[in-house]
Amino acid sequence: MRNPANCLSGLQLKDKWKVGDMVGNYVGNTGGKFSICYEVSHQDGKSGFLKALDFSGALGAVDPTTELHKLTEAFLYEKELLEICRPMSRIVTALDFGTVELGDPMKAEIVPYIIFEIAEKTVRSVISARMRPPFAWIMECMHQATVGMNQLHTKQISHQDIKPSNALIFSDQGLKIADLGRSVRKGQYVLHELEDWPGDWGYAPPEIAYGYLDPEFNVRRLSSDIYMLGSFAVSLLTGLQLTAWLITVLPDELRPPKWNGNYEGNYSEVISHVEQAFATALEKINDHIGVQEKFVEDMIDCVRELCQPNPGKRGHPRTHAIVGDAGNPFNLERYISRFNYLVLHARIYDHRIHRTSI
Repeated sequence: MRNPANCLSGLQLKDKWKVGDMVGNYVGNTGGKFSICYEVSHQDGKSGFLKALDFSGALGAVDPTTELHKLTEAFLYEKELLEICRPMSRIVTALDFGTVELGDPMKAEIVPYIIFEIAEKTVRSVISARMRPPFAWIMECMHQATVGMNQLHTKQISHQDIKPSNALIFSDQGLKIADLGRSVRKGQYVLHELEDWPGDWGYAPPEIAYGYLDPEFNVRRLSSDIYMLGSFAVSLLTGLQLTAWLITVLPDELRPPKWNGNYEGNYSEVISHVEQAFATALEKINDHIGVQEKFVEDMIDCVRELCQPNPGKRGHPRTHAIVGDAGNPFNLERYISRFNYLVLHARIYDHRIHRTSI
């Protein structure tokens, strides 16, 4: 049986987009096994990539009707979020949406698609290719990623999958956050919200591994996002994952899943040990960086605040003190200003040692 999502090459969409070759590993292609990507070109010369929804896996499932419903629901949810995010300067833009009808009109095969703006590379590809990028570039990435996350949070959208491969680099625009496919919006149901962790488990905050899921949206979702923002900083500085550092430092008997506390209270029982391990991990990270410049110390301080093992305490202490229970203690405005300052400081440092930009 042919797969319609595999048959889009050469088509003209809406008299505007020409579909090119299928691509298996494209920058920004984070759609997973339920999508197929293509190069596309616009009649005005603009390039992009098309993510086509692939129904073939669902059709082969034991209950294809249910699986098709799940896929369609997830696609429509992502499309709605992308529409909301269209004005956001630090979120990857959807250039167009649509459906393709293939075959006989009486039994047409429908393929929904989204066309995205195209990036040159991901942060992951940069930090994998070099010992360490210039510090000014790292700080610029942190500033831009923080702006993007704040833009999402302003609309009560939690990304839930911030990591280097979901941070795309555009030559003329800098960093943008990609892939809203695992995002959650307050007050809006989506199937993956029922999962303990919708994103990449390798970047999940530590409480998730211990089975602690706070019922309050800001603590469970926004706090997780800002943990991943701090973890993103660690990846930029070291090329490694913060959660891996932390778990490695913990005594073997306290690591999940070996920790045998009660399910409901196990994180509260172990959190003091996780906090000690976190402090040790920060020391090791600082030693790994090996550059005792003020802006690096400031960055470690930011990681210390953003990645607190206690999810209710993450973020800037002054923001927590001012807003109390009346506002959002996980607001990121202070970090936007802080990282902007660090960008300027790091540019001076990089210029002094004659580093080149990425």
